[in-house]
Amino acid sequence: MTATQFKTIKEYILVKGDRRTYCNRYNNNPHLLFGTYHIYLNPSVGQFNINCDPNKSDFDTIVIQDQSSKTIYYDIKLNENEQTLTFDHPESKSYFDKLYTFVHENKQDKN
Repeated sequence: MTATQFKTIKEYILVKGDRRTYCNRYNNNPHLLFGTYHIYLNPSVGQFNINCDPNKSDFDTIVIQDQSSKTIYYDIKLNENEQTLTFDHPESKSYFDKLYTFVHENKQDKN
């Protein structure tokens, strides 16, 4: 689980995903449907980029929404040093691994 993997996922969502609002803090988050999970990107500057415009800021948090889980939202944050990740729940790592595998395999198919 690396910062490079995080950036690969982020770029894939920005290129292949769509837009969808999932909370009242942001509008039109970059979004990807991955199986039954919804994957969102949150802006690195918080509500200063309330409309999730990639021209205004980068995205430093991947939010995984799993409606079938006791914990519905899992956050994976790229820390300010852009070298380390923070997982808000231990289970987040498993979701991240599955998501990265999916993105890596699908990205390879497109190249």
